Amino acid sequence: MAVSDDAIAELSEQLPFEDRVVVHTSGGVGGVYDLDKKHRRGVLYPLQSFTKGAELDFANVPMCIETIYKDSYPMLKELALSLGGPIQKVNSDQRRVLHLAAVFVNNFTNQLYRIGHEITESEGGRV
Repeated sequence: MAVSDDAIAELSEQLPFEDRVVVHTSGGVGGVYDLDKKHRRGVLYPLQSFTKGAELDFANVPMCIETIYKDSYPMLKELALSLGGPIQKVNSDQRRVLHLAAVFVNNFTNQLYRIGHEITESEGGRV
């Protein structure tokens, strides 16, 4: 399920089947336990910011895998490998830390670009 974080729990409850592997792709929510327990819960989290219209090479995107049921891991690993990037098995705490670090690095970099732009603009665009 690649939906907003707020929609994960409700949507997983509404799925009309049980005992199937259901994963979400979020780095920010609590983890596998946000999915309804009628499912074989997991997370397939791409450690990547997505921008509408931007080209993306999944061979360079690390995929983090989390699952409650150990027998679901090989299928999720195969799926992640088919996308081309490196994979890493993580737990909910590790995924949240990775997500926080990635958000900080991405947003801090964007803030630095904004400040740099403001500095050059303050000189009347002469720089």
